[in-house]
Amino acid sequence: MNINLKIYKFLFFIFLNSFGLNAQTVTTYFEFNQDQYVSGLATNFNGNLTFGDRSNWPPAIKTLDRNGTISTVVSGNYYPLSLQYDNSGNLYFIDAMNWPYAIQKVSQDGTVTPFVSDSNFFPVSITCDNLGNLFFLDNMNRPSSIYKVTPDGSVSLYVDGSSYSISIITSDNSGNIFFTDQSNGTTTIRKVSTDGTVSTLVNNNNNNNYIHSMTCDNSGNLYFLEEVNWPTMSIKKVLPDGSIVDYVSNDPNLNYANNLISDNEGNLFYKGYTNNFRQQIMIVTNPNYVCFSPNAPTTTDNSICTGNTTNLTANGIGKLRWYDAPMNGNLLATGNNFTTPILATETTYYVEGFFCNLSSNRTPVTVSAIDTPVAAISGDTTGNDFVKLTATGVGSYLWSGGYSPTDAVNYFTRSGSYSLTVTNTTGCSSTTNVNVVVNKLGINKFGQLINNVTEKVNKNGTINAEIYVNKHGKSASSVADGNLNYAVFSAPASFAINAINFSNYTNPSNQTASGTHNATLLLDWVGVSTLTSAGISIPNGGDRFAIQVSGFFIPSENGTYTFTCEGDDAVDLFIDGINVANHYGGHPVAPLGTNTGTINLVKGTKYTFRARMQDNDDFEGLRVLWRKPSEISSSGWNIYTDELSSF
Repeated sequence: MNINLKIYKFLFFIFLNSFGLNAQTVTTYFEFNQDQYVSGLATNFNGNLTFGDRSNWPPAIKTLDRNGTISTVVSGNYYPLSLQYDNSGNLYFIDAMNWPYAIQKVSQDGTVTPFVSDSNFFPVSITCDNLGNLFFLDNMNRPSSIYKVTPDGSVSLYVDGSSYSISIITSDNSGNIFFTDQSNGTTTIRKVSTDGTVSTLVNNNNNNNYIHSMTCDNSGNLYFLEEVNWPTMSIKKVLPDGSIVDYVSNDPNLNYANNLISDNEGNLFYKGYTNNFRQQIMIVTNPNYVCFSPNAPTTTDNSICTGNTTNLTANGIGKLRWYDAPMNGNLLATGNNFTTPILATETTYYVEGFFCNLSSNRTPVTVSAIDTPVAAISGDTTGNDFVKLTATGVGSYLWSGGYSPTDAVNYFTRSGSYSLTVTNTTGCSSTTNVNVVVNKLGINKFGQLINNVTEKVNKNGTINAEIYVNKHGKSASSVADGNLNYAVFSAPASFAINAINFSNYTNPSNQTASGTHNATLLLDWVGVSTLTSAGISIPNGGDRFAIQVSGFFIPSENGTYTFTCEGDDAVDLFIDGINVANHYGGHPVAPLGTNTGTINLVKGTKYTFRARMQDNDDFEGLRVLWRKPSEISSSGWNIYTDELSSF
């Protein structure tokens, strides 16, 4: 009887491992905010997940607990890559701040000390055994070799790589080390026993797909993340006899997956991406795992100005789901971010976590709607030599130009399109626009006053001269002045993803400087020092800012003009209200001619001209150049100042 029971148990075990594996599914464990950049993933003895966060400076190592709360483990002059815990709770990470990389140790009290910082080594992968030894793959010399580091920091060669092509290492709870060997263009998995003996665990298995990462669970099972057809991935499980079975496959949640790890309960975790490429941690639960109901997500109330939308953010374990009611109701969105529709009144939404087919309580989040002031402009918009306009509306004033941009009464000496923004004490604002025409008066040959849209007389009596005499007896000009207007703004720490989204970065209420400068400077610069040296003030130390360059384009030829618009980060160019060329998102300054567009223009016609750029951090620049119709076969790019005017 007992013998038969043992046989049945054995057969049931074989059934689970051979046929039950395809039933595994992937679910969301935690979704990060949009600006999160995660590197490395590890789990400690209490089930918390640890990851490197390189979203801001300085980078940090953070921990995610089972309530969905993120806390900082260490932050400083480090650049964390691969992470690994030992059995004592010490954390190790590869630090890529300097060359060559080092291995740092973080004790349980948060103290960081160098563990391997020998310039003879270049560690690229680490793992720990059950005795507290650390192993690392060294890429300083090829072929790569595996080194062992005892708890006291002694380093010795463990696996000579001269016979292998090693790329990934991991370990099990029995002290065995596993590594991938890509010799001869195939992928073999080798096992290193505790006495240092190397044997073959998986002998290619007629599969040449690339292995991205490996991990072992507490039962000694080996799993690896395999690239099927990029970005499609699958998770394979290695049975004790070395045969491979599918653990998870044909699941779109595995696309772009990396950093496969296992926790003490046999669950697998990896770093993945949402449909909009927001980073998240996914989980493949152990079939025997007892799921837990997630806690209610954490979030905060919000307020907006009436007639606007807002982005609500929540954090919590599982897939977050947004509703319009505390129970039942309509499902509005999934994920940790939800963009509301345009709101005119106070509105409450509800968010819950969904994990392991269990839902949390719903957390309410209320959006308050604050009254928006009405911006208005009064006064005659056409004048001789200057135009005087008056702003009305409850709040502070900010004009986009003129002699008194923060006063109610403002004076303009240049024709053009201007905006007025009124902001009240709660931060709500509205903007209105006005077109101003300023006639520059001159004198005709009879000594009578004239404006610059009829005859213009120079000092020699020539009519319709380009350089003429104004009413003050000074020489004036009606042609392009070769300058452009600029406005500088403090901007959020993200990227403009399209033309409409760009308005978030050039909000008049965030304007910090404005003026007029020569077009060559404003349209072709890399590095804010070029601007600051010219007296243009840039906020935030050269990060998180935007510039709008505007004026008029007066083509000197008929036909198709070709423009190149490059920059760091997002840039675009509008002529006559048409988006001619752009490069949105986060990126460095591309070579001239990378992002181009064409537009057909009529010689002598005065078209509106606007170029924008916004920078998140690090490098910055704006380059807008063009080719005339006669230069269609040219390989060069130019800025013709005689085709540009600030008025």
